[in-house]
Amino acid sequence: MNSLSLKQLERLEKKYRLAQDDYKSTVDKYNLIRIEYEKRFQDTCTKFQDFEINHIEKLLAFSLN
Repeated sequence: MNSLSLKQLERLEKKYRLAQDDYKSTVDKYNLIRIEYEKRFQDTCTKFQDFEINHIEKLLAFSLN
């Protein structure tokens, strides 16, 4: 059976904790960026929808005259 010394085990545990912290930090950053992206995307979609509604209303008014 392969046994690790206490020092090796502590080093690996520290490395594991650092990797966990790094992963959590990366996920948190990703979520902030995703939320901002979704907000901007929705705002843009709303602007395009408003533009399209305005355009259709003008075409309809033009065709009825």
